[in-house]
Amino acid sequence: MRSLLKALVVFTASIFLLFSGIVLYVAVTAPDVSALKKTIPFPTAFMKAYQEANTPSSKKARRLRVKYIPLTKIPEILQRTVILAEDASFWVHHGIDWYEVRQSFWKNLQKGQMIRGGSTITQQVAKNVYLSGRKTFFRKFQEYWIAQQLESTLRKRRILEIYLNIIEMGPGVYGVNSGAWYYFRKPPHRLTLAEMVMLAATIPSPRKHNPYRRTRQFYWRCQVVARRLWRFHVVDDSTYHTLQASFNLK
Repeated sequence: MRSLLKALVVFTASIFLLFSGIVLYVAVTAPDVSALKKTIPFPTAFMKAYQEANTPSSKKARRLRVKYIPLTKIPEILQRTVILAEDASFWVHHGIDWYEVRQSFWKNLQKGQMIRGGSTITQQVAKNVYLSGRKTFFRKFQEYWIAQQLESTLRKRRILEIYLNIIEMGPGVYGVNSGAWYYFRKPPHRLTLAEMVMLAATIPSPRKHNPYRRTRQFYWRCQVVARRLWRFHVVDDSTYHTLQASFNLK
């Protein structure tokens, strides 16, 4: 009995020391996010990873399409559409949506691998600006830490502005401004509501499902986004039914 108790104490102490070491390492190596108050580092870590992974002889395949635009130039309806599509609790959480974390934890535990991230907009900014796209528990912990730093250092509107300018919208296409020009040949303020919904629906899998590749899954995602606009009273019944009709699965 004593040997079992001793082994349990040693195991618990080892786990505590390991966790403390990870926390200390992440804290020491974490980037200084205060620089994001005024500038966005282009290319971001995510953009660099894309360039490294796409190195054929064609220079066009490696070119990044990034057109920065201030938040004041992005229509509020587009901002709300993206927020509802990606992180409905953005304005009230502090960087991490713990409900989504719990859901993701059990889902990943069942599958035995990282298949669901449950990332908030703030976490996506942390990942895209500073980290790799690898899905590991350690990288997720780094993401959590940096997200907390972002929330304590930047205003919500600044975090949203950064996100809307760096989020991947297609192969080498980043930000809603670049996405609007790439898919619809117009600036964000000239997009129709249906086009805004399609842009938001592109974010989860921009290289597989987008306005150029209108798969059944893409149309299903558009319907989900439209439904959220209606549920949160962004659009009325008539507009909602019109949107649903335009994204009717065929």
